[in-house]
Amino acid sequence: MKRPQDRSVPEERVTRVTEILRAARSGDGSAMDQLLPLVYDELRRLANVRSRGLRHSIQPTELVHEAWMKLVRNEDRHWQSRRHFVNAAGAAMRNLLIDRARSRAAEKHGGELDRAPIEVLEGQAAEDEQSPEELLAINAALDLLADVDARAAQVVTLQFFAGFSTSEIADALGVSDRTVRNDWGFARAWLRRTLASKS
Repeated sequence: MKRPQDRSVPEERVTRVTEILRAARSGDGSAMDQLLPLVYDELRRLANVRSRGLRHSIQPTELVHEAWMKLVRNEDRHWQSRRHFVNAAGAAMRNLLIDRARSRAAEKHGGELDRAPIEVLEGQAAEDEQSPEELLAINAALDLLADVDARAAQVVTLQFFAGFSTSEIADALGVSDRTVRNDWGFARAWLRRTLASKS
């Protein structure tokens, strides 16, 4: 799967998003309406990247809409910054894709399969060959990884489910590019062992 090129967000937009998120936390009902135009393009880009490689995929516009509704309905709007919000949006997209994969897997096979090739996670598999079962196996492995190293699991989530580049992940998590590469190396080795053990 192709990764998007880094796209830096103008500082004034980052500041404005942070101000709006503060207003939303304070109970301003109109704040989320002001937020959507500022983050829509970014959410759409994430949805394009993630939905492109899925068999029976959800359309990017539908994924953005459903993720947005999930975020808006969240009563605990504790997002501190644009970085925090983007992480929440990535998690919302992951949850929606996994819910859809569970539904498709149940229809097709009567349940989840436990294994997925590491090549899918590393983006080496053909884009049209990611099945619901593979996504479910990756999601289950990521849940286990989060118990071992939460940040490494976030790195994988942002790269695999949101299509972030190394620099974008570093920005979203507030760490260096080198830390992201180290976390990805650890996560890849850990997930390779975990997924292989389920084969």
